[in-house]
Amino acid sequence: MYFLCVSQVNLVIGSVNAKVFHAWIEQDLLPKALEQAVIAVDNAIFHKHSDTL
Repeated sequence: MYFLCVSQVNLVIGSVNAKVFHAWIEQDLLPKALEQAVIAVDNAIFHKHSDTL
C-alpha cells in the first residue's frame, strides 16, 4: 500500500462553509489531483453540499 500526496494545495484560512469547500475542491484540489486519485473527506457538515457529492 502507498499514498500519493498532492503538493501545493492551498489551505483555507478562516471560516469554511459548503460553498467555500466546494469552490476549493473545484478550483484548487481537483485541478492538481492525479487522474486516478481517491479523495476522502470526513462527515463535517460543510462537506455535504449537493454539488460536492
